[in-house]
Amino acid sequence: MKTELNVTMELDVADPQEASRFEEKLRGWLRHQSQVVSVSSTNTGVGNDIAWREARKEAFGSPLQNPFAPGRGR
Repeated sequence: MKTELNVTMELDVADPQEASRFEEKLRGWLRHQSQVVSVSSTNTGVGNDIAWREARKEAFGSPLQNPFAPGRGR
């Protein structure tokens, strides 16, 4: 029998890196449980912007230059 379990957690941390470490430890623990077939997570919190930017940079490289930034002219 397979069961899908959805859990929502809200973390209250001062350092976004602390939240990232917690998420990674939780995923690691879940992956080592014999009953767990797959693990996925989504980040919807305000504090996850930094984690999203880091993941984006790791996946796609440095961001493009802002064409509207001061000094980037004509």
